Amino acid sequence: MVEGLLLQIFKEAYDAENERYTQLESRAKFYLTIISFYLGAVAFKFADVLKFLKEYRISAALYVGGGMLLSLSLLLTILATRIRGYEGAFDLRQITDSFKSSMPKEKDFLEDRLTDYVVATDRNRATNNRVADLLSGSSWLLFAAVLLQLIIFVVAFCSSVNKV
Repeated sequence: MVEGLLLQIFKEAYDAENERYTQLESRAKFYLTIISFYLGAVAFKFADVLKFLKEYRISAALYVGGGMLLSLSLLLTILATRIRGYEGAFDLRQITDSFKSSMPKEKDFLEDRLTDYVVATDRNRATNNRVADLLSGSSWLLFAAVLLQLIIFVVAFCSSVNKV
């Protein structure tokens, strides 16, 4: 009875990492959408951006810097979404093949499955942590790019107020 409870607890920990994988994937798609939209808007309105910079005497370096921040954010997001090695709880084929020599005792079988869950959960957690770190870096770069864009607008606003 205790063994069954232990197995359920270990399975829930494994399933929690699977759910975290799904949440991280969803977050990465969201970041990718925002970054792509932002970069696309700048690319399609490039002539207008140049006109804006010239009219308000804003250094193109600020826009280039924003573009670099967005590009780095995109890079980190793409790295986060790449195919990752995710560990299954156990290999059923390997388990059934091991039965051919002799059937394991129930206690030994349960211990092996608990160990399988521990190893898989630890490996998946490490993978998820790497993805989370990449997405965290991406979000900070995206934040910096948006902040730089706001600074550009403030400079343009102050420039237009000074003209009047």
